[in-house]
Amino acid sequence: MRVLILPSFYPTEDEPNRGIFFQQQAQLCVRDDVEIHVLFYELRSLKKLKALKNLKNFFQTKGYQEKNLLVYRCHAWNIIPTQYKLGTEIWINASFRLFQKYVSEYGLPDFIHVQSAFAAGKLAYLINKRYNLPYFINEHASSVKFGKFSVEEIENLKKYYNKAYCVVAVSEPFKNLIAERFSINANHIRVIPNFIDVDFFKPPVDSEPQSSTTLFLTVCFLEKKKGLDRLIDAFYEMFKGNMQVKLTIGGEGPMKPVLIKQIEKYQLQDQITMLGALSQQAVKEQMGLCSSFVLTSNIETFGVVLIEAMAMGKPVVATRSGGPEDFVTEDVGILAENNPDAVKDALLTMSNGFNKYNKGIIRKYIVDNFSASAVSDKVIALYKEIKDWDQN
Repeated sequence: MRVLILPSFYPTEDEPNRGIFFQQQAQLCVRDDVEIHVLFYELRSLKKLKALKNLKNFFQTKGYQEKNLLVYRCHAWNIIPTQYKLGTEIWINASFRLFQKYVSEYGLPDFIHVQSAFAAGKLAYLINKRYNLPYFINEHASSVKFGKFSVEEIENLKKYYNKAYCVVAVSEPFKNLIAERFSINANHIRVIPNFIDVDFFKPPVDSEPQSSTTLFLTVCFLEKKKGLDRLIDAFYEMFKGNMQVKLTIGGEGPMKPVLIKQIEKYQLQDQITMLGALSQQAVKEQMGLCSSFVLTSNIETFGVVLIEAMAMGKPVVATRSGGPEDFVTEDVGILAENNPDAVKDALLTMSNGFNKYNKGIIRKYIVDNFSASAVSDKVIALYKEIKDWDQN
């Protein structure tokens, strides 16, 4: 069978980490009898337009063999940002034309796998109307909870969800949130957790020495909903001046200047390090160095980076934010209430007790429940179910 993935965002040369999780999961789902293609109308800021340098990004369309995936791309420019309704409509219409060109070269796929409905959902809906091609939606977007939608937008998203063969949520709390927010029958929504490559995220061969120094690590897109300002506040109140406790922050994003000023205000430059954007290999290396991984988000539909850290045998601190509730247990870390005092208490407890956690037990928990071998078969079973349904 041939599956076509329509992601709402996906890695590009300019933004290699954006949507990288969609890429990694797709690669892990390829089988001898399952061929996966990806179609993506990629956009880049006009600020990066330099005549000679970017001739290779002048609306060229081509299918690229990227590891075990065929990725059909159009190298386009973001003339009107997709944060505006008109920009989104332009992207959807351009993506539809890209799909038609894809079909002319490769033929129709068996069905479509949508990664997040907040752009690609309408695209799949329009393709279904024209070609009667089934699709299902894998929803990840935290805007399901915090997004400010008009009545029209809610009705449209509800339409895209209901027309899909099914909706897949990455956690039970998120499933309930989708059902409630868009008035969708909960039976139309399934739960398949995210999964990772546990062969990549594994502890170093050499055992790490026990240490009394605590090094916290967090890696994320630096935006308000990740709660990093609250994390820095908590770190300041609990550990200011204690050089035995440090925090490393990886990632880029709009909150970076604010966080830098906050660190300077608290005079924590010797205890908090900001690394900027990290490659996947660099993330793995930082996880290998840390004592505990921390994610104090206001909202997380899942929290893949947590299970990556746990696959490395690291105990975690996470807030009750929608996704971590499904998998952060007392054997693998601390699940804190989503408030400042609880975050402070959790950091203090972890700093005093991270060596008490059994790294082997933490890793086994992830391998048993969130490895590609444990979860991707559920995705493949759904693929086969949809194909059988469509044939009948």
